[in-house]
Amino acid sequence: MRGLDAPGMVDLVGEEQTGEISLIISHDKAWTDEPVELERLATKINNYASFALDGGLLNQFPESAGRPLRILVDCVTAPTPEVSALLHRAEAQLATYSLGLAVNYPLRG
Repeated sequence: MRGLDAPGMVDLVGEEQTGEISLIISHDKAWTDEPVELERLATKINNYASFALDGGLLNQFPESAGRPLRILVDCVTAPTPEVSALLHRAEAQLATYSLGLAVNYPLRG
């Protein structure tokens, strides 16, 4: 189990070609705006931030020391307006800790 169904678990850690470390949240369902979904997303983002800032990432991946970090939400559909609003609030909060936040989804059309 991973994604929003496992808010305490880090789904994936990746290294970008730029050297940036990405903590990846995998969401393989369409966004629904259900309160439980929004709560799980917020909890997962907070848990990822804690993992990055409280030493968990450095303990498991010492090579991440001094590298730029971001949380990447990898999803199968574009976020809804409510999910986007949550992500924008989280992005602003994370930036105060020098953590980035990005969203990846397939473009349709």
